[in-house]
Amino acid sequence: MGIRCKTRKLVPSALPHRGPDRGPCSIELYVSKKDPFRFAPRNKIPVSWPYDIRPGVCKFGLVNDFLQYKILEGLRMFEIEYHYMNVRRLWQRGVPETEEDTIIIGTTDTDTTRWQEAINYIYGVVKNAAARIGTTMNVEIENPLWRYSDLSSPIMPGTPAHRCFSRVQPIVEDEVRRNCSNMYTSIAYHNREHKVPTIDSIKQPTVIVFVAPDSYAHWAVVEAQIRHSIEAVHFEEDVEITLEILPGFNIPTATERGTISCHPKFQPGQAPAPTLGASVGPQLSTTDSGSLGAVVNFQTAGRKPQKCFLRAYHVVASGNPIDRAIND
Repeated sequence: MGIRCKTRKLVPSALPHRGPDRGPCSIELYVSKKDPFRFAPRNKIPVSWPYDIRPGVCKFGLVNDFLQYKILEGLRMFEIEYHYMNVRRLWQRGVPETEEDTIIIGTTDTDTTRWQEAINYIYGVVKNAAARIGTTMNVEIENPLWRYSDLSSPIMPGTPAHRCFSRVQPIVEDEVRRNCSNMYTSIAYHNREHKVPTIDSIKQPTVIVFVAPDSYAHWAVVEAQIRHSIEAVHFEEDVEITLEILPGFNIPTATERGTISCHPKFQPGQAPAPTLGASVGPQLSTTDSGSLGAVVNFQTAGRKPQKCFLRAYHVVASGNPIDRAIND
């Protein structure tokens, strides 16, 4: 009985930038070492999941028939089966300045032995073609079914996972502050499951520690210390959870108004911050949006964390005219 906490393993490889842990590195590099089915050219790192995506700009006809032929020729040269090819603009979620047009090559292969050679060769072809018209273009290769692309859903109250997270939450917070106090952005407790349910439909209760993009640390050590602290917590039930450290932010979602359930129904595509005219209110209110929402842990630089109600400031600003200028 007790808590078993697991983590995704590092990818064993002889290539230096994807090989076993060798010390401090960026969080993006550390995460990339755990995804065996997604490769970027040497000295580049795939855009970390979760990322935002939209159709890319085929810059001045760069991805023409001839370039597509050369890319397919490169895949055949390294005996990689072609599945699809798209041009997408990718950027790390919450960091739009990192956006870059990328040719994403999909394959159904699971033998990745020659993927790095192939993507290096193809990137050289694309880089030269892009340079001739004064632009740039990145390239990635992936198996869309097996690459890391887990999605979140709520933890239901009254379950062993919910009771477990209630018990370990203060321990996790203390350990995160001890190991990466100036780098973490939020801590979340979600069910995680594969983006394609037919591949893996198991919902895995997961502690997710989000850290600021480009954060640099010995992440294998940080992860191990948090995991050991979780497993040391006395818990009367038998439960298995997962620990993830990911770059970025815990982007909030919203609940549907008027729901009769006591649990939130997640709606995708919500903005990270409310726009003017928005208000945050109690879940089951159908007559008034109110001004108070979820209780969150809020911490400003140099101060201790505080528990606060989340609210849209402009909703209540008119009721405090004396301090309006300072608050604004």
